[in-house]
Amino acid sequence: MKWMNAIAGSAVVVMVLAGCGGNGAGAPDSGAGETAGGGSSAPVAAPGTKPGDKPASPGGTPDESVSHPAGKPGAGAPGADRPNASRPPEGGKAVPAKQIKPDGLPKDHPKKAVVKGTTLAIAAQEGGCAVASAELGKQTAAQVEVTVVLTEPKEPRMCTMDIRFPWLTVELDEPLGDRTVVLKYDKRKA
Repeated sequence: MKWMNAIAGSAVVVMVLAGCGGNGAGAPDSGAGETAGGGSSAPVAAPGTKPGDKPASPGGTPDESVSHPAGKPGAGAPGADRPNASRPPEGGKAVPAKQIKPDGLPKDHPKKAVVKGTTLAIAAQEGGCAVASAELGKQTAAQVEVTVVLTEPKEPRMCTMDIRFPWLTVELDEPLGDRTVVLKYDKRKA
């Protein structure tokens, strides 16, 4: 009888591990290259990248010029459900921290932006079933308002416990120049 309990227990462990870990074949690519929860796993490169490429996530530090390898974007690719999630514009410049006013963002939310011409990319944070998007607000001679919107499913459901850092892009009426980027935040249900 003890051997039957041991076999049943082993079967449960195998099923749990197969559902939680696996080889990741069915898991969407976040493009973040980071893990949540302080695990010891090494960073994973985004599709189309090779060792030594600069990170496309806010987990890396944007330099004065940000370039990213051409390649197919992962789960953050533009589409009906993610109209403005992408990578920062190739060859864009990091917006100086003094030019970003993150008063409306949660305390631990990334506070980074990259600009090239009229394309402004904002670093965002999302996790589980929640999806981040950006809405362009008022544009004046002094500032540009961008709202980071975190949309959660209407009905509760099982979700992964991961944290992703997509870049959200908006198109400005004219180049940013020395205008301040005012970041706001809104949480919504689908």
